Amino acid sequence: MTETDRFDVVRHYFRGGSRVIKRGLTWDEAAAHCADPETSYVGCRKSINVRRTKRLGPWFDGFVDALPRRLVDQKMRGGRDAE
Repeated sequence: MTETDRFDVVRHYFRGGSRVIKRGLTWDEAAAHCADPETSYVGCRKSINVRRTKRLGPWFDGFVDALPRRLVDQKMRGGRDAE
């Protein structure tokens, strides 16, 4: 892993689906985000997160390497760097 490696935080829903909620973080930033109890239905206490759980069911935030996602995004848009 290098200092230029970037990660995306993805919110996963147990009932299906996921979405990127933060892009281009360092490993430390992504890990710190995911370590926060408010980034999972299990530990959340803030009203917005409790409401999300009631509305959408169980969820959690995790992080993934952003580079493969960027390559896929470029390929889907027909970018030059996609190959």
